[in-house]
Amino acid sequence: MKSKALRKWKAISIHGNPIEGIFVPFKTPFDNRNIAPEYHFTVQDFINVVKEKKFNVGLVIDLTNTERYYDKSIIKYYGIDHFRLPCRGFDETPSNDEIEEFNTKCCEFMKSNPGKLIAVHCTHGCNRTGFLIVKILKLLLTRVICFAFIPSSAEAPKALVVFTLVEDKRDSHSCALQIGLWIDLTNTHRYYNRRVVSSNGIEYMKINLRGHNSCPSDDQITQFIDICQEFLHQNPNIKIAVHCTHGFNRTGFLICTYLVLIHKWNIEDALNEFARARPPGIYKQDYIDELIRRFGSKHCDRRFLAPELPDWCNEDGLNQSDEDERSNSNGRHSYHSHSQPRQSNNRPSTSSSYLNSERDSSINNPFDGVNLVRDEYKIKQIQRLCTKMCNFDRNGFPGSHPISLTRDNIHLIREYDYMVSWKADGTRYMLMIIGENEMYFIDRNFRVYQLVHVKFLKKNTNESLNNTLLDGEMVIDTVNGKKYSRYLIYDIIYIDNQNVSGYNFRERLDFIYKQVFMPRENAKRTGLIDRSKEPIGIRMKDFCEIKDTYKYFTSKFIKVLSHEIDGLIFQPVRCPYTSGRCDAILKWKPPSHNSIDFRLKICDRNDDDHRGRGGQIGLLFVGQQSHPFAEIEVTKALRNYHNKIVECRYNTEIQGWEFMRERTDKSYPNALETAKAVWRSMVEPVTQQFLLDYIHETVGLNSS
Repeated sequence: MKSKALRKWKAISIHGNPIEGIFVPFKTPFDNRNIAPEYHFTVQDFINVVKEKKFNVGLVIDLTNTERYYDKSIIKYYGIDHFRLPCRGFDETPSNDEIEEFNTKCCEFMKSNPGKLIAVHCTHGCNRTGFLIVKILKLLLTRVICFAFIPSSAEAPKALVVFTLVEDKRDSHSCALQIGLWIDLTNTHRYYNRRVVSSNGIEYMKINLRGHNSCPSDDQITQFIDICQEFLHQNPNIKIAVHCTHGFNRTGFLICTYLVLIHKWNIEDALNEFARARPPGIYKQDYIDELIRRFGSKHCDRRFLAPELPDWCNEDGLNQSDEDERSNSNGRHSYHSHSQPRQSNNRPSTSSSYLNSERDSSINNPFDGVNLVRDEYKIKQIQRLCTKMCNFDRNGFPGSHPISLTRDNIHLIREYDYMVSWKADGTRYMLMIIGENEMYFIDRNFRVYQLVHVKFLKKNTNESLNNTLLDGEMVIDTVNGKKYSRYLIYDIIYIDNQNVSGYNFRERLDFIYKQVFMPRENAKRTGLIDRSKEPIGIRMKDFCEIKDTYKYFTSKFIKVLSHEIDGLIFQPVRCPYTSGRCDAILKWKPPSHNSIDFRLKICDRNDDDHRGRGGQIGLLFVGQQSHPFAEIEVTKALRNYHNKIVECRYNTEIQGWEFMRERTDKSYPNALETAKAVWRSMVEPVTQQFLLDYIHETVGLNSS
């Protein structure tokens, strides 16, 4: 190895994390004993890493253009296959023949060795390695290979596979599983050539489902089940591939129905399993409601709500009508159609949260010491741990969400014990502390950020706090003209590996004060923590008894508070920490601040509906609704926010909606039920005086 390449080799980490459960990239082992011990990475070192990390490696693919670096016989001695695919490197990317050979080898191995990893290396384990891994992943994840299996438990049927089909003219490498039956649920024949399916020895069946707002009929359900049962009776070990346009709503409806009727699953379990296997699951509320109506328990005490959608599901063309053959003759959508309009070609589409962050420094590094995590393995690890700590069985951000205080639910503060605090106009984060130098913020888009150069210590020790999960918000305090980022902790789920989510709120505040806040304060006094070197401040948010609510409206409090305030939060004392929407936590805003977060869609007015006025109209959508919740007049400035999440308030004087700001911290609009509650608070507002009078009359209000 030349000296320049060797210097680079020594500086590069040994290996990366597993990618999609298939590949482990690593740099080439090098058996040169003249290298200083601290830089050693021999074949035996590679074997030791595999054992230590419990990587189930079954194949090593060597992309270097030489056999001088190490003895491959050692790898084979440990029962790991070795395959050489010499790629020249330097300024030459792998050729088409080399790509094809790599793909073929990987697919052959995966087919005969399910669950085993493929370790791939070039000299440094970066360029040639990354190029070929990306190539094959793109091939696997955009073809007739499944994205997810449903379901996965040992006793469950493993025959049904869901996927999204994308036509691809390249050779087939369907190596991940053996598919024998292909069920097409779309209402069109335009998407791909069915002969390609048949030519690969796969039986093709068509069930035309209209989609849109039409759930499958009884006859279509019977047809689907009969087809599956007949095939599986004859082919018990072969899989069935099922798809509609996007592989979620019609596909999920029929698979969940199959699980209930044939395998006697509970419908909620079926919905949750489908969502786990095919995130975010069925995302149209009417499909879920129909399944619950058909199969739900009469004793079910809550509505099964559709999940909030990730960004890709709100991209133009994805969250609109599922009806495959339905469109206007001119190819453009209008307000009259009541479907979310297709984005015109001259507007950029919204990408996923992580793709957006490539171009948005406010997402990459929103605050000093807070950096976006891009390692997919680490992201999933933190997300899984977060949802597990919260005992959250749905997809997405597991933090607790309040509902709007209205005249319909204000009686709760009379009937139950509440505490109150101000509502800061900050950025919501959960904070996970795994250990020293392992602290992560999780925002409500479920993005993961690493927090650096901040210490959290255990009570009465100098040891780092670990396995702790906090909830709070980041605010920008302005003091003497200078801005400071401060994280305000207002709730806790785990403290030092102890689940405290079930304690009442006063007890949870006590945990925060004694085991999170005070150990930091003591360490600052002893010099163990140098606050001047920490990028953000850590504070505990104060709550007071509800009878002292009036204090938050005094000029004294407003002057002392050094950040924006936009309302109050009423926290029930006896309520445990509740993931997702919590109808007992109430947020109050002055009527002038009440707002709804919509997804804005700008489209052409329908001349018939608007008496020939033409021009454009802004449609305001909430949740997963295909019908707009409201509309807004389009101004020149508003055109910049097409397909964005926008915060709007209702102006009673002009009887119309007004744009306030873009919500760059949110990827989804408010849910329908949330929007309805806010709307009620707008038309029947709980004013400051109404609130204080109510508290005074019902629970007693201090006035001194």
